[in-house]
Amino acid sequence: MQTFSQAYSHIAPCVSTEQKDKALFLYGFYMAYMNGTMYDPSNNIRAALIKSCAPEYFKPFVEGLWNYDIFLEVQDCVEAYMNSLFISPLPDDSFEVRLKWPEVEHNGQRTESQETRIRVHVVQSKGSYQIDYVENMNIATVAVR
Repeated sequence: MQTFSQAYSHIAPCVSTEQKDKALFLYGFYMAYMNGTMYDPSNNIRAALIKSCAPEYFKPFVEGLWNYDIFLEVQDCVEAYMNSLFISPLPDDSFEVRLKWPEVEHNGQRTESQETRIRVHVVQSKGSYQIDYVENMNIATVAVR
């Protein structure tokens, strides 16, 4: 299990204390979210975390409208994602979240390693941070905003 001090090895240098705090918020969100995805079949952890996001994100989750995970851009999560998590600041309170799917060999078939890049925008709302925009940077689609 990762400790808070290990978070800094998963975050690129930030230019301000606020930017660093938002990056640490994202690190905590993603680590808890991935743990919930892998180890909580009831989805209670993910549901609680998504409620800390803007309503555009938690409402479709609660209503079961997602057929994939917009925060991970995958249908399944593996421990390797947790180890590969890296957060880099972008302009305008956005961050690039990078996750790497490991190379896998199964029954003589090899699946190549793939990196997922996700743009996440973080705002301060009611005294805490909130995710209000998520976009897959690997493909040219528009996310809910």
